[in-house]
Amino acid sequence: MTVSPWLLPYWYKGVVPRFQTWIRSSQISILNSAMTTLSQSLFVILAALTAHADSISEPLPSRSSVDLQGRGHGCEAGSTICSPRNTVFYKECIRGRYRFKHFSDCESCKMGDEGRYYVDDKCDYTVRIDNLAFRQPLSGIFVMTHDDKTEPLFQFNKPASAELAILAEDGNPGPLVTKFKDAEGVKTAFAVGGPVPPGGFTTFNVSLSPDMLLSLATMAVNTNDAFVSLNGVEVDPEGSTFYLPGLDAGSEDNNELCSFIPGPACPAGSGNLRDTDGAENYVHVHRGFFGINEGKTLPAIDLGVSGNPLAANRYDWRNPMVRVYITEKW
Repeated sequence: MTVSPWLLPYWYKGVVPRFQTWIRSSQISILNSAMTTLSQSLFVILAALTAHADSISEPLPSRSSVDLQGRGHGCEAGSTICSPRNTVFYKECIRGRYRFKHFSDCESCKMGDEGRYYVDDKCDYTVRIDNLAFRQPLSGIFVMTHDDKTEPLFQFNKPASAELAILAEDGNPGPLVTKFKDAEGVKTAFAVGGPVPPGGFTTFNVSLSPDMLLSLATMAVNTNDAFVSLNGVEVDPEGSTFYLPGLDAGSEDNNELCSFIPGPACPAGSGNLRDTDGAENYVHVHRGFFGINEGKTLPAIDLGVSGNPLAANRYDWRNPMVRVYITEKW
């Protein structure tokens, strides 16, 4: 289009400003339309997320009694609601209201009693017991998972329980299992078979939640009453390592005679009598194997498999006796 020269002033004063105003109006209109579309999209996304979050309220709550009316108001502290369809987050009652929490590495939604879903916060661990001692096999192992209300396996400078004394003298974990399996705060109590030879190891699995502790005990069988133990320890979620010294149950005299020692250092059938006359009567760190009968003339029942008294250079040790290596099970 050609504009006459004499009309140009009117063109620039009238048409051009109006055209610029129309451009600005169009830009504003486009921007408003884009903002409206974006707002609607965000609303749809938020609605979808809300519906997905609310879906975990559909199953019944876990073992604790929870009133779901009012969307969690007045709920029981610590109770949880979860759905196996949602592996990202669940609801936990905190200060009377259900609040969203993300699942940790060990947490999962499981079905419990009466078909109700709950959050299981136990981690599965593999426990490896390494025997670091020379010529001191380990007996069967007592294992317990429990909380802090459970009676400890022992207390230093206090007498050992009768059940611990049996383990420390005979290598038998059975009485400890019987004592603790129904005790307060105990989740599991069981025995792991032995022996664990010098330089060898054994493994087993346990499940622990964050508030649970691990205890275990095993005998050094070429002694009168030496044992090693974990006595209610916390396990790091990423794994833990413990080095354990030899302990003396104090329930039997350390006479180092084969008629009182159950291990393979002594002939089979030599007996496993009990000598309490010289017992210390309290749990303490073991002093070691001194070969106190070397050079003596002894009855055959008190001699080792070599036909001689048990010698310190064969059965003594330096601490630690055992390494406990705990890793998360995959």
